[in-house]
Amino acid sequence: MNHYWLITKVQLMNIFKQSNRKNSLLHLGSYTIGVLVMAGLGIYYSTMLFSSMEPEAYSTVPMLMAYVATVLIFVMGTSSSRGMLFGFKDLDLLKAMPFTDKEIVFSKLAVFTLTEFAYAGAFFIPVIIIFGIKAGMGTLFYLLALWGFVFLPFIPVALSSLIGMGMERLSAGKKHSDLIRNVTAVLLFLAIYAGSMYMSFQSKELTDLGNINSFLGSVLLPAKWYMEGALKGQILPVLGFAALSAAVYVLFVYFYAKS
Repeated sequence: MNHYWLITKVQLMNIFKQSNRKNSLLHLGSYTIGVLVMAGLGIYYSTMLFSSMEPEAYSTVPMLMAYVATVLIFVMGTSSSRGMLFGFKDLDLLKAMPFTDKEIVFSKLAVFTLTEFAYAGAFFIPVIIIFGIKAGMGTLFYLLALWGFVFLPFIPVALSSLIGMGMERLSAGKKHSDLIRNVTAVLLFLAIYAGSMYMSFQSKELTDLGNINSFLGSVLLPAKWYMEGALKGQILPVLGFAALSAAVYVLFVYFYAKS
């Protein structure tokens, strides 16, 4: 366990500390900009939506943003999981050290998950705070919303990592492996885009925010449990969401460690 924490700590430090000062500043700057952009998007769109509706409809905003955060984690995870989990260049160096394969694998997964948490938190936590202030929510809302957020990235991280694993295995050992990975990533993006276009044309009623939430809630059911439970002050739906998310993540970790 000590080795696991050591590897994880070193890898987190390596994200920002490179071989020279210029590269370190570039990496730190890129991550900082990414976090600030995500925070800006969450604040801007939630504030814009709040300003265009009556107070009794405020609850539709954090619900929508929970769905958006889930999709963002999935999309970003799909694009970055291949490099962070399956294409890392320091594997041979780590294997030459007194670390077990499981310690290396779990540390890589921990760093990847924490990175997704950072971006998701930058986007979604300001939404929770802004909504709580504008709607005059009590302490229970903040406790449930923030505690449930801990589990929000688990399912999209697991699913995006499985897709990254499939992309890596599909291209492994192939002559044009980079081309295969890039084409697969483009096809995935087109599939997501086609799905969003289908959603837009499927029903004219989706122009209403409540109907959009109803549609997304039918697709992203666990996120719906989480946000409805937090908004209504109901602990059981949030517990159910947390249990399901943790179970999916644990199953993925087991599968990832065996692969």
